[in-house]
Amino acid sequence: MFDIVSFQLFLITVLIICITPGIDMMFILNRSISQGRDAGIYSALGVSVGAVVHTILSGLGLS
Repeated sequence: MFDIVSFQLFLITVLIICITPGIDMMFILNRSISQGRDAGIYSALGVSVGAVVHTILSGLGLS
């Protein structure tokens, strides 16, 4: 069973992982720099839609 110290460590770890930029952020940044603002916005929308679809499929047990 987890105690409160382990839970606090878990929360800190999750926060650090969430604020660390990943490959999707690098993709959006690269597209924004090389092709402009519109391409960056479309890339961000695409990444977000992909995450939502993955979340839905995961919730349904298909992922």
